Amino acid sequence: MTPEEGRSSRAVLFGVHEFRHFGDLTGVQHSLAAFRDVLTDQDICALPEEVCEVVPADAPPGVFLDALDDAAEAAEHLLVVYYAGHGHHHEVDGTLLLATRASSVPRPYHSVRYETVRGIVAASRALHKVVIIDCCWSGLVHMGAEDQGATAFAVPGTCVLSSAAATEKSLCEPGGSVFTLALTTLLGEGLSGPLTDGALGEHVPRLAMDQVYDALCVRLAGREVAGRKVPQPRMSALDAGHRISIARNRAYAGDPVDLANLHAEYERVAARRNRPDVREVSPPQRSAHGHGAQCPYCLRYVPFDANRLFQTDEVGRHLPAVLDEMMHPALRHSLLQKSFHACPFAEEYEHNSLPAHYFLHDEPLTIALIGSVAAGRTTLLAAMISQIEEGLLEPLGVRCIPLSTPLHECYTQGFLRPYREGKMLRMTGPDPAPRPAAGLLVTGGGKTRPVIFFDIDCGTLDSIPSPQTHFVIGASAFIFVLDPIWAFRGAALERWRRDYLRVKRSPLGDPYFNRVIGALPWQSEHAEAHAAVAVVKSDLLSTDPTVRRWLSKGLDPNTGAPGEESRDAYAYARHYGGVNWVKPFHHFSRCTLHFVSATGGPPSPGGGYAFRPRAQRVLAPLLSIFSAAGLLDAEEGRPDEANTAAP
Repeated sequence: MTPEEGRSSRAVLFGVHEFRHFGDLTGVQHSLAAFRDVLTDQDICALPEEVCEVVPADAPPGVFLDALDDAAEAAEHLLVVYYAGHGHHHEVDGTLLLATRASSVPRPYHSVRYETVRGIVAASRALHKVVIIDCCWSGLVHMGAEDQGATAFAVPGTCVLSSAAATEKSLCEPGGSVFTLALTTLLGEGLSGPLTDGALGEHVPRLAMDQVYDALCVRLAGREVAGRKVPQPRMSALDAGHRISIARNRAYAGDPVDLANLHAEYERVAARRNRPDVREVSPPQRSAHGHGAQCPYCLRYVPFDANRLFQTDEVGRHLPAVLDEMMHPALRHSLLQKSFHACPFAEEYEHNSLPAHYFLHDEPLTIALIGSVAAGRTTLLAAMISQIEEGLLEPLGVRCIPLSTPLHECYTQGFLRPYREGKMLRMTGPDPAPRPAAGLLVTGGGKTRPVIFFDIDCGTLDSIPSPQTHFVIGASAFIFVLDPIWAFRGAALERWRRDYLRVKRSPLGDPYFNRVIGALPWQSEHAEAHAAVAVVKSDLLSTDPTVRRWLSKGLDPNTGAPGEESRDAYAYARHYGGVNWVKPFHHFSRCTLHFVSATGGPPSPGGGYAFRPRAQRVLAPLLSIFSAAGLLDAEEGRPDEANTAAP
């Protein structure tokens, strides 16, 4: 609605919550206030406050009718009439009466005859007219049109919406009328997902009355309040009244994604960034297998030294761990799983020790999860480790065991168990000496590589560059956690930004994506590190057919290869978020993008989840990294020459 259209519109609202001869309806005053707020919200219906008149609750019929007559005469663009209260029948002709405070059955003259309202509205020269009646028996306003469906009419050129059928009672709770609160909630949130006309709600900029009506019917269908079934609303219209645009769609996300053009952009960027010499996330192998590795903290090579092994007791003391050459291999493996190896440069660079197995196998793989506060890094990692423990990588020829027993027990207690119980995980806090969140010993593709995960809190990233953040710069691979709530327009995400997180969408991208990428030399050898962009919380986007299609797909051996999912995820993020949200793809020589959901649904308002988390495709980004790291057998889906041409 333009400002000029708003000034030439009028609304009259009449809600009665106290009665002398009928029972009081305390909830009506809340419903009335909620509906007025929606009408005057400049992001929803956008009516100026001065054109929206609320008739006093104790007004007699004449005051309401005078206000309605004045509004009907002045309105040129839109006329809105709203009544909430008691409805009752005229004893003589059975027509609907709208009760005022003094109304009673034997004295109908204290009530407003709906036929009088109908006549005043019909005489208005307003281009659009909307009448909403929320009371018992309100279906009588359709005057027999119910049998003809939603395109029948009661008032010419007008859309009439009632809270119930002609033979049903409406429901009003102390907090408000069930019908009006459902209506105002719907208008406040907007519509996303498939609509009855086949369109997707997030692609519809304004809501028409028939779309609102259909959505109301769906929301109220089968609902019960205090043991009583909520009646279905009724609507009638003539002269395209059902297509009256009543409000902006708060879930509007813009035009549909132009997949063809954005796929072409993806291919152009991929061709520019392609480095034929980049095949794996792996520096040159050391001269001898199992004799040491580069420390991820200080980025110095550390030879394995049995004299530097130690274990930690229950009070945190370091006790030497002694390897016996005559020890049975199984016992040796068990001892090493419980042991840590001190770095000779640890004191100088103030960093923690690493699990002993980190130094005893093929080149270690360090994976850093990057994303802003509340983006979902911690939950994504917990979902990954949980699914690995469930054996989902075994069919792909990848075997994983804990890299360190103490590290894994600590991670299980603090993160895995709460995740599996449906609890919200605590956020990662700053650590002056960062340590891996989790570690695995991964065997596949003829290699065994230690893998450690850094769930990096934003406070640590704020200190880039510094000696404490060398481990970020030296990471073998990155998982950039892209949060749709921060990144994307519409798709019902505005409600999460506004009501729960109180944040604004950032067209500049995630500042921590930018910070990490800015710390890496452009076109340097380090650009050979693999990056995966995980579009987390994709369950919030599942009304989009492209997202829904990928979330419903299981993992397959080629998940780690660049291809169709990366192109689709790039197109979606590029369209709804902008170029800054796909910056990792523009920087790294090899980068894939994935739709994932760590929980399968949003948290409940009280914290935690009302269901057992149902992870969807959370292992796809990890498989992409494992593929680049040579941990997938070629016959199990490692990218061939054709695939590596499109990173």
